[in-house]
Amino acid sequence: MSKIESGIILLNKDSYMTSYDCIRRLKHILGIEKIGHAGTLDPFASGLLIILVGAGCKLSSYYTNQDKEYVGKIGLGKKIDTLDLTGSIKEYKDCSNINEELIDQKMIELEGNILQIPPIFSAKKVKGVRAYSLARKDVDFFLKEEEVKVFDFKRVSSLSSDYSFDFYAKVSKGTYIRSLARDLGEKLDNFGYLLQLERISTMGFNLNSSYKLSEVNESSIIPINKLFEDFPRYDIIDDFRAKLVKNGSYLNLDFNFRFIRIYFQDEFIALYENTHDNEFKPFIIL
Repeated sequence: MSKIESGIILLNKDSYMTSYDCIRRLKHILGIEKIGHAGTLDPFASGLLIILVGAGCKLSSYYTNQDKEYVGKIGLGKKIDTLDLTGSIKEYKDCSNINEELIDQKMIELEGNILQIPPIFSAKKVKGVRAYSLARKDVDFFLKEEEVKVFDFKRVSSLSSDYSFDFYAKVSKGTYIRSLARDLGEKLDNFGYLLQLERISTMGFNLNSSYKLSEVNESSIIPINKLFEDFPRYDIIDDFRAKLVKNGSYLNLDFNFRFIRIYFQDEFIALYENTHDNEFKPFIIL
């Protein structure tokens, strides 16, 4: 595998494709077996999916833990089992008492640190079984509340005659936007669901810099070294220390940064992370 094959791809996923579908296609396009992603997108959703390539797969926890931004459209008045357009309508409710001022007020109430129940149609596990598998079989079960943070949740269009509106949301890791729509509906004494969802940003990357699946080639990969170019470079000058680095030894270095890039003979060989007191441990070894 050439060096440029370790890094990330900013993919603009189409709706109604699973994240795994994208990985499977990219393995074929690039001829690379080791590919993953940092934070799945629901099949219904479109937008920014960070694809991890080669040694870049070791960045999974680094990118998965980051905040994310979304735009989309919320509908009111229908109770849908999946909380989006892919599911079955279970109940209707009149929305004539709902207006924009009330929606804005209730959206603000959902900002900050909140407890959120994931959708029953989700990849959460219940005694080792995916929740969506149980939901499809109409099995009764409960999912635990999880604490998440909603930094911003606001309406960005007028309320239409069918009681839908566009929104923007910035949220922490683990936040389900479908659950936000549901919880907004409950605060309005109604039902809420998603008509559209698009991830537009995460970890400083945005959708404008992404590629459609049909556009991806090897040059679409952002190498690991470039991803961390704002962190200092440290050059190893002898074979013995280079071997220690490649074997994963810790380093004591006088750098007050989270990461350092390790080079040997002008070649990027590892990314190290500061643990404490300038003791650095291997984060990625190439």
